[in-house]
Amino acid sequence: MAGLTGWHMLFIVPFIWAIVAAIVGLVVYFAVRFAVLHALKAHTRWVDAGKPASGAAAAPYPPAGPAQGPTAPPQAPGAPPQA
Repeated sequence: MAGLTGWHMLFIVPFIWAIVAAIVGLVVYFAVRFAVLHALKAHTRWVDAGKPASGAAAAPYPPAGPAQGPTAPPQAPGAPPQA
């Protein structure tokens, strides 16, 4: 075991750590990439399942704006009308 000690180990040990860190980094990168790809595919299937089965387009949402907002609060009896 005398060959695993000495000044040359100052260069070899950081190199081994760098190789291990690169391998772990690549494994984590591909695991996250695979998980995100799987989630996107599942989400696409989920969105497609909610679409109507026929080729007809779904009814659009009503437009937003003042006409769709809340109505005015009820007025007290005998109160003058609001402008």
